[in-house]
Amino acid sequence: ERAWTVRVIDTELNYEPNGFCRLTAKIKDFNCPPSESRNLFAFDTETAAVKAPFINALQMFFNQYNPSGTIDINLQASGNPKRLNEGKIEGKVTCNDVVLCDRNFPYKVEHLTGQVELTEKSAKLNSIVGRHGAVELVLNGWAKDFGPDYKYNLQITSDNMLLDKDLYNAINREEQKFWSEFSPSGVAATSYSRVRQSPTDERSVLTVQLLDVEGRYAGFGYPLKNTTGKLVVADNNIILSDVVSQWGGRRITINGKVGFGRGDSPSYAIMVKGENIPLDATLEAALPAAQKEFYDQFETQGLVDATVNVVSAGRKDSAATFTAEVFPKKSSLKAKALPILVSEVEGRVVFSPDKIDIEQLEGRYKGGTVALSGLVWSAGNQREPGYCLSMRAKKVELSDDLADALV
Repeated sequence: ERAWTVRVIDTELNYEPNGFCRLTAKIKDFNCPPSESRNLFAFDTETAAVKAPFINALQMFFNQYNPSGTIDINLQASGNPKRLNEGKIEGKVTCNDVVLCDRNFPYKVEHLTGQVELTEKSAKLNSIVGRHGAVELVLNGWAKDFGPDYKYNLQITSDNMLLDKDLYNAINREEQKFWSEFSPSGVAATSYSRVRQSPTDERSVLTVQLLDVEGRYAGFGYPLKNTTGKLVVADNNIILSDVVSQWGGRRITINGKVGFGRGDSPSYAIMVKGENIPLDATLEAALPAAQKEFYDQFETQGLVDATVNVVSAGRKDSAATFTAEVFPKKSSLKAKALPILVSEVEGRVVFSPDKIDIEQLEGRYKGGTVALSGLVWSAGNQREPGYCLSMRAKKVELSDDLADALV
């Protein structure tokens, strides 16, 4: 039950002999306390929908958002009580301190203030402002043609949405899976719209503009910092557009698409471009086990550029796979098994889950050039791990270190 309270009521009712009535009502500090019950009326509103569709629309609003708080009402109504479907309503509801919580998106919005314009067929929200903790949200939109074919257009925007536990708990399971892949934190500007044109045409779009976000992809734990860019969530897809992380001189750009299937894992088609990535402990810690084992065989310094493609079909029996093209930039390389430091290394190496294809690595040693190519593979399908490598040297001074390494 809801214990309604009102501080001030000022009403005027004019009743004519033919049954026509005019009602003017001004209600101050009308308070609806919080309640677990979403029932506004003591009768089945669907049975009244034919004669008074706005009554059922009001009950549907309570079902969806379970409002509570304090409002003022300024209302004019006219018509014959025996013919409610012909009645006219015009008025305004002023929100003084209202709480809403969407049952499909349980992210409570509190301290809502602003004005709602009402008629018997429509409602219009004019910049209703509320908060969820430190997050400010603005609601705009309309609903009209109350009844089975009602239409609406709702927009919710925020310039300081926190990517935190409250938001994670409000999104659906599929979206939580994607969230867990990247573990984001920070601040974003968001714009959410939900539109219904007919019972069969209902859609929603969420646009997220990252402002200062951190995270890391679970499959490759390289940290993303100071991240900006745009995500669009619509039609069971997430589109990533120019998501850029810049810190410590490096730049990482992510573009692509994530799709959600019913009951299946998300599908991925993502391209990641890295520029000026240091060959350091941060990179080593992020590498998958097979690639890390190979990396540990060398002492490296310098920078690389890289292009990584992550692809997954999204089926339960289809794991995500990747290819990573790595381009050293004037780096240095020393195999721990050989006391030979090769400098100014350039070339191309292609990483994939089960192998490393060294297409060409070339650098300088003792006044000459050294080139390495070949294949390194991991264990799998009754295959032992191994490698097949080829090294060529040109105009290299034959020193004691090199002679000892070749023995």
